[in-house]
Amino acid sequence: MGQQVHKYENLLDRELHPDKPNTKWVTDISYSKPVKASSI
Repeated sequence: MGQQVHKYENLLDRELHPDKPNTKWVTDISYSKPVKASSI
C-alpha cells in the first residue's frame, strides 16, 4: 500500500451543509498503480 504523505486537520468536521453557496469545496484524488491489460 501507499504511504500517507500529509495529514491535514478536519476543517469541515462533518458540517456539510454550508450557510451560503460556494463556501465549502471538497475533492478526493485517489491514485492507483496501472495494471497491464494482459494481466487482467
